[in-house]
Amino acid sequence: MADYPSAIFSPIAKAEGNNLGAIPDWNPALAEIVAIQTALGTNPRLVTNHAYNVAMVFAQRGVSFTDPAVGTYTLDRWRVRNKTGSSVVPVVDIAQGTGAPWAATAKFLSIDITTAGIGAPQYLIHQKLEDHPEWNGLKMTFAADVHATVASKIRLQFNDSAGGSDVSPLHTGDSTIQRLSVTRASVTGLAVELIIAVDPADVITEFRVTNCTLAFGDNGPIIPIDFCIDLARCQRFFEKSYNQTIIPGSATAVGIEVSMLTGVVTNASLWGKNTIFKVTKRTTPTLVVYALDGTLGSWRIGGVNRITGISNAGETGFQGNNGTGGSIGALDDQVLGQWTADAEL
Repeated sequence: MADYPSAIFSPIAKAEGNNLGAIPDWNPALAEIVAIQTALGTNPRLVTNHAYNVAMVFAQRGVSFTDPAVGTYTLDRWRVRNKTGSSVVPVVDIAQGTGAPWAATAKFLSIDITTAGIGAPQYLIHQKLEDHPEWNGLKMTFAADVHATVASKIRLQFNDSAGGSDVSPLHTGDSTIQRLSVTRASVTGLAVELIIAVDPADVITEFRVTNCTLAFGDNGPIIPIDFCIDLARCQRFFEKSYNQTIIPGSATAVGIEVSMLTGVVTNASLWGKNTIFKVTKRTTPTLVVYALDGTLGSWRIGGVNRITGISNAGETGFQGNNGTGGSIGALDDQVLGQWTADAEL
């Protein structure tokens, strides 16, 4: 216990036997919080990892993205932030890789530069975190395992909403896995942004990134997160009705919810299908619906694709409505459809 601030244990030290009695409030100063987090940071089993999709396991939107545009979400929570070149804009493909140089079943984010940029080119892929007022003023470290075949082309960057920014050392290449890390001594502002920064001035296959960590203190050890917990955290921002391996808009009945009409449904009235999200969203999401054959904006009603609108959308679910402009359906017609809910930052 000597490694931890005594303030943590002083209430327990006063306890008699199994009767803890009245435990006083502990209102720690910032210095005490930093000391605690620094001490815990030496033991990854005791530390919370605040990054998302840390092992690049989740790819709800797909596993391969050919030169995705700025603003495109790729593997869960990882979004293309910037892609520039004053003469030639680089062409960069993103994918979910598996295996080497890690274990056979390990996943990683693959970054392939297929056309080099010219004129101070830059490529950034990032994830943004929600505002956390309690982080203000604390030391935090962003770290990841990075594999690179060439030197001085990839590193990590750690931004906050007040304009603060720090960068890690550049990867030294030689087809090695290196644990890159960057520490902000005092996070200022509320929102945190984790960035993978690539110099796309050459055609390079491929950069690989996994085992991301965002933790308090100086250390950035690999801190695994239970897959179920990490998926639920990602689904606070994006969820779909489809199986995890099925890309939204695919032609499939897997994952559908089924309901039955009680009779004719007039224009703009509810189909009667009430969808509840697995995870409450951070805000009312943008909803997209698909028919079983992948038709955008429709559900299958009584065996026919029908234009479907959205009613009563909120953080916990929504209902579809008749968007056809007329009266549709009959008693016991099935209502079948797929959907995505996007509440990203």
